[in-house]
Order: sequence, then C-alpha cells, then structure tokens
Amino acid sequence: MLINPRSGWEGDFQCDEGTHKITGNIINMPWEKSMSITSGWSWMNDDYVMDFDEIISMIVDVVCRGGNLLMNVGPDKNGKLSPAVMDMVKKVGDWLRTNGESIYNTRAGFFEPVYGSTHNNDYVYLHILDTNRFRTLTLPD
Repeated sequence: MLINPRSGWEGDFQCDEGTHKITGNIINMPWEKSMSITSGWSWMNDDYVMDFDEIISMIVDVVCRGGNLLMNVGPDKNGKLSPAVMDMVKKVGDWLRTNGESIYNTRAGFFEPVYGSTHNNDYVYLHILDTNRFRTLTLPD
C-alpha cells in the first residue's frame, strides 16, 4: 500500500496534480504527476481533450525527472469514453508502442532535463521535443 501526502500524513511519495508543466531538475525522491487529459476528473459533455503534443511533452517531462505519470480519462455515467478521448488514448498508445523503450522501466537520465533523457542499463535515451532549441546545445561528455 502506498499513501500520498494528500491524506494528511507524510506519505510514501510526493505528488503534483494538474496539467501545469513540470520544470526544473531531476527530483531525487519517489513522486507522481496526476492529471486528466480532459478538463476535469470526471466526464462532461463536449469536454476538452488535451493536444497530443501536450500529452507527449508531459510524459517526457515527468519521466525525465524521475516521476511516474498517472493520466486520468473520465468515462461517462455508463462507463464509456468519448470518441475524442478514445482517439487520443489510441494515438498516445501508438506513440508508446514505438517509443516506449525510452519510457518504461527507465530511470531519470544522466543529463538534467535541458534535453530530457532517461536510461536503462547501458542505454541512454535522449528526448528532443524542441529541435530548434537543441540545435544550439552541445551534449556533455
């Protein structure tokens, strides 16, 4: 059993809720980002769905800082997801099928998240989401 600090106790890990961006260095303690890809934690008619690039950026920003992402989708009263939510979940799933090796079972990278990196055993994965900004940067040895 894990307890987060929202219980009023210290908890076993830290959490950050909402869709605001994660910035800063690698966080050297267990932590989780909890968010919904819609405007709230439950279903609403004609609800907003986050943009694909925003979701991928959030996944990368969290994992590259050593966190876990809990990404909520809210079903309707019958337990069904809207077509817009289903399409986005499938799109993110396709991205993870292609790039999941750099996300799943990895640790925060050796580079602070200027670039966004993760590692697993002998592999370092570099996440470059802003190619224009990266053109002027040099990787350390």
